[in-house]
Amino acid sequence: MIAAPAPETPLQALRRHIREMTRSCPAKRSYGCETAVRSAARYAIQSGRQNCPARLWVYPCASCRGWHMTKRANRDPAVTAAQIREGIA
Repeated sequence: MIAAPAPETPLQALRRHIREMTRSCPAKRSYGCETAVRSAARYAIQSGRQNCPARLWVYPCASCRGWHMTKRANRDPAVTAAQIREGIA
C-alpha cells in the first residue's frame, strides 16, 4: 500500500511559490492590468517586430499578480492583426 504524501507545511509552500516565481516571471515583461498588456500586444503586432506573430494572447499571472502576453494559444481571447485592422482590438 502506498502512503499519501505528507501535507505541505507553510514554509514548504512558500519555498515552492518562490521557486515557481523565480523560474517563470523574471524573464517576462509584466503589465499592471489587462488594458495595458492588450495595448502592448496591439503595438507589438502593428510594429511588425521580428518574430512577432499575427496573434498574441494575454493572461493574468498567479505568481506575480501581473499580466503577460504569449504566442501560445490559450482559452483567453487573443489580440489579432485582423481585429486591429477592424478597430475592435
